[in-house]
Amino acid sequence: MNIIKSPRDRYLSEVKGGGLNIVSKQAKYFKDKYLKETYATNSIRELKIGQIYTYRYDPKYKDVLDYYDTNPLTLVYNAWYSKSGTFLYTGINLHFLPVEVKLQVIELYWKYFYRFGGTKLAKVLPYTYSKFFKTILKQMNKIDYVFAIRTYIVDRITTPIEVPETDWGKIPLWKPTFINGKTLDDIYNEYYTKQNRK
Repeated sequence: MNIIKSPRDRYLSEVKGGGLNIVSKQAKYFKDKYLKETYATNSIRELKIGQIYTYRYDPKYKDVLDYYDTNPLTLVYNAWYSKSGTFLYTGINLHFLPVEVKLQVIELYWKYFYRFGGTKLAKVLPYTYSKFFKTILKQMNKIDYVFAIRTYIVDRITTPIEVPETDWGKIPLWKPTFINGKTLDDIYNEYYTKQNRK
């Protein structure tokens, strides 16, 4: 039986075989596979809890946000309605996490929900995902990713595309270029500064 590689193993394979231009190669890969497809008319309409998606997003309160991402890469773990009846998704925007933290989150998630064949466990209940996020906080108490948890208004999401498990090892190599308000380096520096103060 062939055992499907974990995201970390896939990542290491990408780095080993990527050469000096790995970042630019992965930027092209992401653009060709995901950004161009966001304009396709047959894109999915409903996000599944527990999957990773990228999509165009127009924040409702971008005029008051310190920074925001117009093309998030989100590990979705909740779907709910606000008191006003607005349908929302909540998840971790992986773009806001430094590379090594991003990889740790994805790797732990994969180990928690996937098995030897890399196949999703059947009929995972929504509360199980909530349990996962409580578990990951306990296991990674030195790694704070709470700031990367974001809630998205469904009506403001355009043509989402699911990122399959086979591409999860590439995710840490994708450098987002759709963040407004602050540079990616500023966001990462804030993260490290906060960690050093603990």
